[in-house]
Amino acid sequence: MNAGISKIESEILKTKNARAVYDCIESLPIIDYHCHLDPKEIYENKPYNDLWELWLKGDHYKWRLLGAQGVQAVSFAEKEAQTIAFIEKLRLNLGSPLRAWARLELAFFFDGLGVSDPLTELSPLQIWTKANAFIKEKKLSPRALINASNVKYIATTDDPSSDLRYHKLLQDENLGFTVAPSFRVDGLIKSKAADYGAKMDFFKENGCRFFDVGAQGFPNEESLVYSANLITAAAERGFVIQLHLGAIRNANDALFAKYGADLGCDTVDTALDISALNKLLNLITVKNNPKTIIYLLNPAYYYPVITLADAFKNVSVGVPWWFNDHKRGIEQYFEVISELSDITKVPGMLTDSRSFLSYTRHHYFRMLLANYLGQFEDLDSAIIVAKKLSYENMFSLVR
Repeated sequence: MNAGISKIESEILKTKNARAVYDCIESLPIIDYHCHLDPKEIYENKPYNDLWELWLKGDHYKWRLLGAQGVQAVSFAEKEAQTIAFIEKLRLNLGSPLRAWARLELAFFFDGLGVSDPLTELSPLQIWTKANAFIKEKKLSPRALINASNVKYIATTDDPSSDLRYHKLLQDENLGFTVAPSFRVDGLIKSKAADYGAKMDFFKENGCRFFDVGAQGFPNEESLVYSANLITAAAERGFVIQLHLGAIRNANDALFAKYGADLGCDTVDTALDISALNKLLNLITVKNNPKTIIYLLNPAYYYPVITLADAFKNVSVGVPWWFNDHKRGIEQYFEVISELSDITKVPGMLTDSRSFLSYTRHHYFRMLLANYLGQFEDLDSAIIVAKKLSYENMFSLVR
């Protein structure tokens, strides 16, 4: 283990019990059952050219901090300037989860660039130069990063219209891990198209295990019956249902018009319709009680939705999502889910990311989980719970 990882662990794991719990889960395989990775990139497996391409390109979390939504570097000089500007932002934003993630990414994938904390011990230009040399020397590529992270399952996010070309091609590769599609229905919810059955069958034939919706304003009374029929059809095919609730999409109209979606311009809604969600859960659980995971972007809804979920079999509230995926947000989630529900039902961590470096977030989650459980005297039970939330519950969804 390098000095950078040891330093981060010592900052988070506060007790002997926390350390003991983490030792039991640190090396467990990763099941990433919801992400936005591109299967084409995994198939082509092209080595990265530089740190910008690996670290910043396509990662709207980082664009948001940089304040460069929609700005794409073209030349090497632009890449260098944008990456250095991002590192300078990280150094000043001491409490940002991006800083915590970046420290783990540099420690885990770049061996800390020879120091214990590159963000404080190296200049931004030194990080840029050393990381680029490391990328070329190690020939870092998507599959190399996946294998280094001990990832065994990846569920991408795919439109029902996709031909799943690259998923099919990947099925013929000897990967050591599975890349499967997920059935993302935001467009169907908007159009209310009726021809989804054959598409679901096609996705299932190609390994799909997850149904997913993240449409703005979902659920609502207007689309309730259609949504329930859509989810019921997915459940009949054995799909796990994922509901991402509470996002306002593309809040900056000018940037959306100029560059399109996914630029770091989404935000948190305050108008989740709990009554509509209650009706939806009643409709979809009439026949077969599908495994359903609800993710909340606004933690103000933890109390109503966690208690609502527990009124139904196989419904749970998933791990902190997006703007809640930070130390305080994760710790708050552990406390609330323990107080209101059954923590052993939590499906486990996922990245929800477009970055192949984001698997370090699983380790961050495991450290915080170990530190939370380490406060209790019953170490044996803490280890059992930690293994469930780190691997076993996720594995049960995909085996």
